Amino acid sequence: MNAVLTFFVCGFLISLCAGYPYIRLLKRIQSAGQPIRGDGPKQHLSKSGTSTMGGVLILLPVILSLLFAPSLWSGANLGVLLVFIGYAAIGAIDDLKKVMKRNAYGGMTPRQKLISQIGIAFIGWMVVHFNMPESQQFTVYLPLIDVHLNLWYAYIPFALFVIVGASNAVNLTDGLDGLVTVPVVITLSFFLLLILWIQPSFMVKLPSDQLNNLANLIVLIIGSCLGFLYFNLFPAKIFMGDVGSLALGGLLGVLSIVLKVEIFLAIAGLVFVIETVSVMIQVVYFRRTGGKRFFKMAPLHHHFEHVGWSEIQVVKLFWAIAAFSAYIALGMAALGHRL
Repeated sequence: MNAVLTFFVCGFLISLCAGYPYIRLLKRIQSAGQPIRGDGPKQHLSKSGTSTMGGVLILLPVILSLLFAPSLWSGANLGVLLVFIGYAAIGAIDDLKKVMKRNAYGGMTPRQKLISQIGIAFIGWMVVHFNMPESQQFTVYLPLIDVHLNLWYAYIPFALFVIVGASNAVNLTDGLDGLVTVPVVITLSFFLLLILWIQPSFMVKLPSDQLNNLANLIVLIIGSCLGFLYFNLFPAKIFMGDVGSLALGGLLGVLSIVLKVEIFLAIAGLVFVIETVSVMIQVVYFRRTGGKRFFKMAPLHHHFEHVGWSEIQVVKLFWAIAAFSAYIALGMAALGHRL
């Protein structure tokens, strides 16, 4: 428990202390800040000039900790870190292209981004796969009915879908000041409680030292996220950018695979599911009706803004949904543990 507290404090303090110098540096480098979408809510035009790539403040404590705590990148943790850092690199390239072109749509093409995400997800999954008990390598636990479904090799595309899907879902959710950070912290806290408190029987049967290292990594990133949140709350001094949202989403996906709680991710991370589904509904409806819109704007958080909600009201609503859904997932995990 002392180690967990140490990693949390380190993550929080490194992120917090690096914040102001990093923001000053970005203001010199990114003279125009993050490009603002012209078709977005009009009140967002006031955000023009705000620097992006704030996700580096979440990545930095992890990189520094790896230098002083090599145990963090051993075993299954190595696969988790490969996805987290690899997706951060994809996001950094995307952010830099947008800033350089001064165009919100000037980043990597969807095809380039997707191929990169799948490639890194596959490498990360392979590392995780070979560090996992053979009996659990291809299984998915279905809560409530208490069934371990063996997908055999069909598990590989399923795992890639979970990692890539979670990454893009978190990326879609990152559209308002502070909106995405708290749901990510809540979902990570759900994983942490599974390891340290509930320890359900359906969870992965990794050696205790590997689970402890995984808990340390999770709490390090939770601390880093909270340090970053200080600068990202409304009105944000810095935006997370794809460097943060793609990395955190990929992290959630690969953690659910490591712990064998893939279905629970969709429950605990309900906010991300809702945002993604709202985009899918908007696209399908737009195409089927010849240009009509189901929502005033997607993802869903922008719809609420268009109907008159303030940014703070929308963020609070989504935070509440995130807390509620994680509580439900925790209850289901505790119930499954007793079945």
